[in-house]
Amino acid sequence: MGLVSRLYSIVPDPVGTLLTDYAPGGSDWGATGWENAQMQDIIAKLAVTSDPGERAGLQRRSVEILQAELPGIPVTWSELAIVSNKRIAGVEVDPLEVNYGVAAIRWAE
Repeated sequence: MGLVSRLYSIVPDPVGTLLTDYAPGGSDWGATGWENAQMQDIIAKLAVTSDPGERAGLQRRSVEILQAELPGIPVTWSELAIVSNKRIAGVEVDPLEVNYGVAAIRWAE
């Protein structure tokens, strides 16, 4: 299990991000270890298709796959809350809420 934040809705067409997030063999940022050949085929077609009608069908099918298999859990709204204590160090707040910085947190000396 991993904890990452991906904001597909902040770009007009996230197909470039989807190409890496759902790549063969999984991804470091997307669905780690999850692989679906049909999804990869759909994303490859989306990357080269500009016809709105064809894209709509591909997008609909990709949503069906993602909702059925849940390689990631979609969160439509979140609020980053950071609580710290003098006994820990390395806590930083990412203003874009993309990196939680968990790896940098350690016990203070």
